[in-house]
Formats: sequence, C-alpha cells, structure tokens
Amino acid sequence: MSLKLLTDDAPLDPDDELLVAYVDGELDHESRTQLEDRLLDDEELRRRLQSLQQGWDYLDDFPAVTPCEKLVESTLELVVSDIVKPTADTSASRALVNRFRWPLITAGLCVLGVLAAAATIYGIRTSRYQSQLEDLAI
Repeated sequence: MSLKLLTDDAPLDPDDELLVAYVDGELDHESRTQLEDRLLDDEELRRRLQSLQQGWDYLDDFPAVTPCEKLVESTLELVVSDIVKPTADTSASRALVNRFRWPLITAGLCVLGVLAAAATIYGIRTSRYQSQLEDLAI
C-alpha cells in the first residue's frame, strides 16, 4: 500500500468523498445503493473503503484525555497575566510565574509522555492491523 500526501490545494477524489459520506452515514438511499453496487464489482474501491474504515476505527481506540483542572487554571492565570498591562506591582506577577513554572514544565512533560505512549501504541496497532489486512483474503 503506497502513501500519498495530500496538500490543501490537491483535489480530492470524488470516490473518496463518496466513501467518507458512506462511512459517516450521510448518503441518501439511492446513492448508498449505487455505491454498494460498485463496491461489489470494484476490488480497489473495497480496499479504499476498508482503509478508510480502519482509520475511523483507530480514532475510536485513542483514550479520552481530560486535562487536569489545576493545569488549565494555572495556564489561564499565566495567559491573563501576560495580557494584562504591567502595573507597578510586577513582582507579584513574577512570583506567580515562578510559583507555577516547575508544575507547568512537569505537566507539559507528562503530556508529552502520554502523547509518546499513544503514538507508540498507535504504531504497534497499525502494524498489527496492516499485517492482518494483508493476510486477509478478499
């Protein structure tokens, strides 16, 4: 299976748009029936549909990540402190930044670790699914 990179200005294949609408359940009865008839006859179209469905399935495998409430709160405080015009009492702002610097760095590293773990799991599952797909008799 070859990888093709799409750019924003590259035209999308009408069949790909049709397949996405099919997977999303957005086709009317007549269009769905026509596409299903084509899928019966066209092996390449079936492969594209399977590949697209596999991508949708991968999205379901990602764990739901909820941000730490304290991290969000401290980040917003830092953003607001940057937006507000500096006053004569800038030492309080600096103290706030200094107070949350290491927790923010630690939280950022934790988020990067979770993303790295998710990417590793995704890569492992992708290779397993790909090998199973190649072994599948269509």
